[in-house]
This record gives sequence, structure tokens and C-alpha cells, in this order.
Amino acid sequence: MKFYKKILKHTTFYGISNLFISLTGFILIPLYTKHLRPEEYGVYSIIALIGTVILYIYDMGILNALVRHYFEFDTDDIDKKRRMVSTALWFFIIVSILFSVFLLWCSTSISTLILGGRKYTYLLQMMIAIIFLKTVSGIPMTVLRMKEKSVLFMCLYGLNGLGIIVLSYIFLSIIKKGLVGVFQSLLLATIIFAISSFAFTFRNYGFSFSFRYLVKMLKYGLPLSLVMLFGWIINFSDRYLIRYFLSLSDVGLYSLGYKFGQIIYMAVLSFLMCWGPILFTIVKEQNHQKTLARLSTYIATVFMFVCLIVSFFCREIVILMAESSYYSSYRIVPLISFSYYLFGIYMLFLSGILISKHVSKQLIILGAASVINILLNIILIPRQGIMGAAVATIITYLFVVVYTYLIAQRSYPIPYELKRLMLVTLTGIIIFVFSLVVSSSSLVYTAVIKFIILCLFPISLFMLGIFNKAQLQKGKEIMVRAVFKNNIPFWMKPK
Repeated sequence: MKFYKKILKHTTFYGISNLFISLTGFILIPLYTKHLRPEEYGVYSIIALIGTVILYIYDMGILNALVRHYFEFDTDDIDKKRRMVSTALWFFIIVSILFSVFLLWCSTSISTLILGGRKYTYLLQMMIAIIFLKTVSGIPMTVLRMKEKSVLFMCLYGLNGLGIIVLSYIFLSIIKKGLVGVFQSLLLATIIFAISSFAFTFRNYGFSFSFRYLVKMLKYGLPLSLVMLFGWIINFSDRYLIRYFLSLSDVGLYSLGYKFGQIIYMAVLSFLMCWGPILFTIVKEQNHQKTLARLSTYIATVFMFVCLIVSFFCREIVILMAESSYYSSYRIVPLISFSYYLFGIYMLFLSGILISKHVSKQLIILGAASVINILLNIILIPRQGIMGAAVATIITYLFVVVYTYLIAQRSYPIPYELKRLMLVTLTGIIIFVFSLVVSSSSLVYTAVIKFIILCLFPISLFMLGIFNKAQLQKGKEIMVRAVFKNNIPFWMKPK
């Protein structure tokens, strides 16, 4: 019970930390769209994505490897733990400096190649500095996780988000620095965040370095880094192709719509933060394959419901939060939301691969999917514009779901309720299509009618016999017992 309480406690605080990061991006939408033209927002989006790629290159999976190997030592092996942490830190510092110097030297060429001009070189250079600081500060934040300092971890991310919002307001609304002000505020906030994170963890480092520890971390981390890179290609490479085939304004519209579509990703991510402990607890029980199959159906239904909420009200949300020049971005939100619904299904089907420890198969799945995604974008974007990029994302994740299911079933068979999953998916799609007939100049009237139509989703599931009261009660019991085992709180025990 103590172990599970610890998991729930830290998962909650890490989930709040993740929420801070996501909310910061949404709070900044009205500010950015007010002071930046769609073309400038497109430039910001592309430079931010360049920064993400650089971060993956700098990381090399070292942070995940550090967590994996740190706990191989006994609790009292403080010197060995400090030596491993110091090895990771000095490796990050040396590699990041070398890469950053090279990228700064090439920044003008990169700006011309990707953004079509040298005038964005200064912005790119600031992003390189931001990524350097994020890479290095990743070590102290990982130390806080390993030391189970989840409250401090949450507070630092919360203050960082608040700092970004305040500084962005100052640089955009008061000083009127425009696009340059966006990156200056991010750079200043990242400097403060890096200094703060090291201030709370400086006792965990030294000047020692171990090549043996470094080789162990690289051996474990590099494959994970490739998985992250393939995931980036699937989710973000379309921005560059939109820039190539269309314009920076189209990139800005697509990026804003994509951000709203990613709301369901927040739901999936929150689930993933607690799924690991629950998954491996269920595996220890009898008939766990059937339990996982039934539980997956319930979870997929929740994902679809969130997807429908976002898709139903995306137009109203965009109109309320963004300037009029960005209104058309709402059209891609339902497609992106459905893509992340499929991503959630993929993570459920991935359970068999995780249980069997054949995680290297993720490289095959996502590697093939990234190639398919690029080809689809090249074909669809010139013909369908930003809608083509959104369709390419859906098709890619549909491939990922099917391919993962086939591979996972060979590794560790789980009798998923495919018929029910299909019915849940088709019911959601049909109800969404039905909502498209609602059209009114009044946002309130439209929202009310859409809410009534949205209520048809759970009603339809009951009418189709996909779920009933007894099954929902059983699903609740499964989740509660997986988390609390036999020490179920009295208020959660079935009546």
C-alpha cells in the first residue's frame, strides 16, 4: 500500500507539472495571435520545431538511461550514484557546447535553407541557446525525479510557466518587441529555470567522469532516442513540407490548429503516466489478458469522448481565443484530434510489446511509419493544403495501430475486443459527422445544440449494448484493485 500511495502521489505531481507546460502554451495563444501575424507565428513554430530536433540530438537518450542505471546501485552507494550523474552532466555540457558552436556557425545557412531568408538567423541563434540550457538543466530535473522530489519538480515547472507568461506579456504588450520578443522572453525564462534547478541539486554533482558508465547509458539510450526522433517525424515534419509547398502563413494556421488538436494528447499523456504501474500489476493476476482487453475498451472510450469534445467545440474555442486571421485553423482540429485518439489506441496495443520486453520493435514500427508519413505529406500537401497534412497524420497513425497490433499479438497475445473498439470508433465518427449540420451565427446556441448531440455518444453505446451498468461497475473494480490491491478504501468498495 505504501508503494502504491507513493506512485499515486508522484504521478499526480508530475501530471500537474505536465499540465503547467501545456497550459502555458494555451494561455499564450491569445497573446501570440494578437501580436504576431500568421506568417510570424509560422516562423516561430518552425524554429521551435528545429529546437525540438536539436534537443533530441543533444539528449541521445541519456536522461532515460540515467534513470534506468541509477537505481542499479544500492541506496548507500552515494559516491557511485554521484559519479554516474556527474558523468551524464559533463557529457551533456561538452557535447552541447560543441554542437551549439557548430550550429551557431551554420545558423545563417540553416535559416536560409529552412525559412527562406537570413533575417531569421538571430531568432535561430536564440533558440540554440535555449536548447543548450534546456539540455543541461535536464540533469537536475532528472535528479529531482530520482530523489522523488516531485513537489519541488512541480513548483519549478510551475514557476517556469508563470515566468514565460509574464515575460512574454512584458516583451510583447509593453515593450512591443514582436517576434524577437517571443524568443527573448523564452531565453530569459530558461536561464532563470536552469539556474534555479541547479541551485536545488548542486550537491549531487562532482568533477568525476566514467567512460564505463557513459557507454552503458549510451547503449541503453540511443535506441530510445531514435524512437523519439521517429515520433517527431510523424508529428512535426509536416510543418517543413507545408513551408516548402505552401507558405509560412499556412504553417502558422496549421500549427495553431494542431495545438488545439493536441488537447487529447494531454489526456493520453496523463493516462500513460500511471499506466505502467497498473499494467504490470494486472499482469501478475490470473486471467490478466482478458482484464487488459476489457480495460483497453473502457480507456479507448474515454479517449474517443475527449476527442469528440475537442472536435465538437473547436470552432468556438478558436474564435474565443485567437484573432480573426487565425479562425480557419479550426478545420484541421478534428482530424488531429482523431489522430491522437489513434495514438492512444497504439499505446494500448503496445502493452504486449512492453510486457514481453521486445521494445526494440518500436523502432521498426515508428521507422516505417515515419517514411510513410513523409511520402503522404509530399503527395497530399500540394493537392489538399494543410488539410492534406492532417489527413496524412491520420493515415500514418492508422498504419501504426494496425502494425503494432499484429506485432504485439505475436509477442504477447491479448484478446482485445476489436468489435467493440470498432463500434466505439464508428459511433464517435458518425455522431461527429451529424454535428457538422449545426450552423448558426450565435456561438452560445451552436454550443448548446452540439452539447445535446454530444450526449448521444454515451447513449448510443448503451443502446448498442457495448456497455452496461454491470460492465462499468466491473471496470471500476478492476482499476481500483489494480491500484489498491486488497486495501480498497471503504468509499470505493462495490455496494
